[in-house]
Order: sequence, then C-alpha cells, then structure tokens
Amino acid sequence: MKILRFILILTLVSVAQGEPLPFRQAVDLAVKRSGLISAADQMRAHQNYLAAARMYIPQMIVGSGLAKSFGFPLSIEGSAPTAVSVNTMGYLINPAQRDTVRAARVEWDATAFNTEDKRQQAILDTAVTYTQLDRLVTALTLLRQQE
Repeated sequence: MKILRFILILTLVSVAQGEPLPFRQAVDLAVKRSGLISAADQMRAHQNYLAAARMYIPQMIVGSGLAKSFGFPLSIEGSAPTAVSVNTMGYLINPAQRDTVRAARVEWDATAFNTEDKRQQAILDTAVTYTQLDRLVTALTLLRQQE
C-alpha cells in the first residue's frame, strides 16, 4: 500500500504541476520501490541457509595455555595444560540439522517467489491507480470545459 500511495502522490504532484507522468514511468517507479524490501528478505533467507549449511564444515580452534595466570592453570576438559591445543568441531550425521538446512533452502526459494509476487502486485496496483487517476483527470477536464 505504501508503494501505491507513493505512486498516487507522485502522479498527483506531476498532474498539479502540469507535467505528464507516462504509464511506463509510473510502472518503472513502482517496480523499483517494491524490489528493495523483497531483495533484503531474500538476502536474509540466503544468509540463513548458508549459516545452516556451514554447520557441516569442520571448524578448527587453535589455542594455547601460554598466558599469565595465578595458580595452577586448568584446562576446560580437566586435563593437564598444554602449550598448543587444537580442537575441531563439525557435524557428521545430524538429521535435525539436515532438516534445518532443507527448511532454510525452502524459505530461500519461497522468498524468491515472494519477490516476484510483490513485483507483479506493484505493477497491478500501479496500473489500476493510473487508470483511476486518468479517469478522474478526464472527468475533471470535462467538468471544467462544461463550466
């Protein structure tokens, strides 16, 4: 609805100033405005998919216990301290994570369709608004001529 209001206001302003707004330009403006939010939603869904899929890539953590400390340093696992420690984490088989990746992929695909639907809806709203405005301007012109 915000896009529709924007196009209506833009059209009214251009009509009030005596400057015509071609139909193609009105549709192009509506398409540009409608795509911004949809593109952001699609990028967010894509990032969620990538984050879920990257859980299967092993993550390596390298560290050491070589720092100033007071007392006897204890490691998290309860073993003796080491100069260098290397830990890796990653999923091998995780059905719940696999379902999460599938759901993220479906959401990403759905946002792509949603983007196209919003684009088509913006074109339709603009066309309807433009024809209604054209009808009103024509009626107003006829009324002025009859006076």
